[in-house]
Amino acid sequence: MSLRKRIAEAMRSLEEYSKLVDVWLAGRFEVLRYDIYTLEKLTMTAAASHRTLGEARLMVLVGGLRTLGDLTWVVEEAIRGGADVIQYREKGVPDRELLRRAREVRIVTARARVPMIMNDRPDLARLAGCDGVHLGQEDVTIRDARRVVGPTATIGLSTHNREQLEAAVLSGAGYLGVGPVFPSPTKEFSEPELAGLSFVRQAAETTALPWFAIGGIGVENIDRVIEAGATRVAVSSGVVRAESPRRAAARLKARLMGDELGELDDEIEGG
Repeated sequence: MSLRKRIAEAMRSLEEYSKLVDVWLAGRFEVLRYDIYTLEKLTMTAAASHRTLGEARLMVLVGGLRTLGDLTWVVEEAIRGGADVIQYREKGVPDRELLRRAREVRIVTARARVPMIMNDRPDLARLAGCDGVHLGQEDVTIRDARRVVGPTATIGLSTHNREQLEAAVLSGAGYLGVGPVFPSPTKEFSEPELAGLSFVRQAAETTALPWFAIGGIGVENIDRVIEAGATRVAVSSGVVRAESPRRAAARLKARLMGDELGELDDEIEGG
């Protein structure tokens, strides 16, 4: 019998006994019993997320941007450059076409044994065989998404301030998006909407869940993000719009791993 089950049974016994002497106290034991269950679920989610994303450093977001090559080429090049996770996101595309493209990306990531996350759409994430789904603050809840993608899929959630971050942890998110850090070519943000480096510092101090700083991050500013406490970043245009997505991904990955850029470009070309 697991420790959680032993504690739950003990709480249930105390709850039943307390009903004979103090109904209010019995109610408190009932609340504690459910709190223990919730804590176990959160712990299991965190452990599973660390197994999937604990070593990940670079997430590349593909789709929805004009690039120098087709979608699968960009994905292949990003992975060769060191992308640890691929997230596919695209707006304004009919569902049938969106699913077709997602399946093409999934074939590439599966061959490379790189996790693939679908943005916004738990239903299409499941149909495409993705490893998980990423949700925004206005999307369906993590609880509802879990009913669609199943118990083992990874569910990420975008957060823009400390309150959202803490709520995301308690809701069972497997990983977090932290940002936007800088203005981004892919999304327009007003100045108050930018979370900035201060939120990156807060995230570093607040949670042990895997989290990715996101928003306008590229090789020109990644050192500032790392100095603020980030060990993982999610990048879109900085890789997919680059002349060489492989080189761009490799340069970002090198900084995240603490390597000097040095002769990296020559090594990439030579490889």
